[in-house]
Amino acid sequence: MRFESWLRAIPIAAILTGIWSAGAHAALLTYSDQATFLAATGATDATGPLPDLGLRDDGVVPGSSTTPVGSATFYAARWVMGADGVAGFDWTTLLPGHDIAISDSATGGADESLDVSFTSLVYSAGFDFSEPSLDGNVQDGCYATCVDSTFEVTLKNGAATVGSFQFNAADDTAAFVGVWSSVAFDKLEIREIVGTDDDEFYGRFFTGDVALAPEPAVLLLLGPGLAGLAAMGRARRRAGRS
Repeated sequence: MRFESWLRAIPIAAILTGIWSAGAHAALLTYSDQATFLAATGATDATGPLPDLGLRDDGVVPGSSTTPVGSATFYAARWVMGADGVAGFDWTTLLPGHDIAISDSATGGADESLDVSFTSLVYSAGFDFSEPSLDGNVQDGCYATCVDSTFEVTLKNGAATVGSFQFNAADDTAAFVGVWSSVAFDKLEIREIVGTDDDEFYGRFFTGDVALAPEPAVLLLLGPGLAGLAAMGRARRRAGRS
């Protein structure tokens, strides 16, 4: 098959996917509004209403803190999903239904990490989130001395890092954190990089399976490259005739 014919036989989508995925990180768009995120990505509810499962603690039974809910599986060293067995209690009234409350680690240190893995590869993921500013053991409070926290979210496909971003949600609001990627991933690693063992709260998670398309600027960059491949093919054909 001639080079130009071979080039025409390759779907453009395959060429774009190969080049777009060649780098270590994907292109990411982040969202702070749930409605905008859902409309743009086509994501749907991955967990449904969170159940009331009480304390999840690796220090009590190693591995017991891994909890599947819908198409997501949650892991943290020490956390509470739901109302912790207290009738009528809700960690925060800002998020509907039960919440995930991240507390200190099983060893007593500040470790508010949360891992969320998905049963299949996705291109978008988002979650409801609330960070209180009211000190003390009260509803809608942080159950400690509150510190304004910053988090880093790393997208993983197996052991490979797809990309990462940071967020610092406004206090005492029903916040939303979402991300849309050009490369598929199956896990979010959420790490508190500024803060202490004061509580933050997570609600429902959402995922989507539509990839973020390359920006028009990337397509313009690809144009000269594809033209160069075609020119190479013509040069080879002329050399073969001579």
